[in-house]
Amino acid sequence: PLIQINLQHCKASTDLLCSDLSVMQTHIALIQEPYICNKLVTGLHTKHNCVIADPVSPRPRCCIVISKSIQYVNLAGFQTADCVAIKISSRLHAFTTTEIVIASIYMPYDNNTVPHDCVRNLVEFCHNHKLPLLIGCDANAHHTCWGSSDINRRGEALLDFIVEHNLLVTN
Repeated sequence: PLIQINLQHCKASTDLLCSDLSVMQTHIALIQEPYICNKLVTGLHTKHNCVIADPVSPRPRCCIVISKSIQYVNLAGFQTADCVAIKISSRLHAFTTTEIVIASIYMPYDNNTVPHDCVRNLVEFCHNHKLPLLIGCDANAHHTCWGSSDINRRGEALLDFIVEHNLLVTN
């Protein structure tokens, strides 16, 4: 299983998620606004998983928690405080393996560029390499297409980007 969650920088939410990850046997968690202590994502490391976040950001706003049983390649060119991407290989059945890029994205409300350049570059990279892309994000963008009760300018801009690049949205 795979989940996406915004932890709102909360230690209690982080502790609860860490407990739930083992109970639900979640393999990948796409997290926005993780709990940070001493400039590091804290509270999500266990003996069964690892945490991928931008190592140079003093306050990463997204990360990926992944089971140690899953082999992945860190796409370092797509690592910022607000973007983390990995590539995994998934066995569909005995004879077929496919690669997929998985990203955790945070789009801060005070950034007028929606989506930001890292997302645009990641979508282009996946398109050019014919790689499927799964993004879990907190876009701070409202649109009825993804279940919001209203529409804001950010939502309109993000929807335009999604349509222009023929992306699929699910809730």
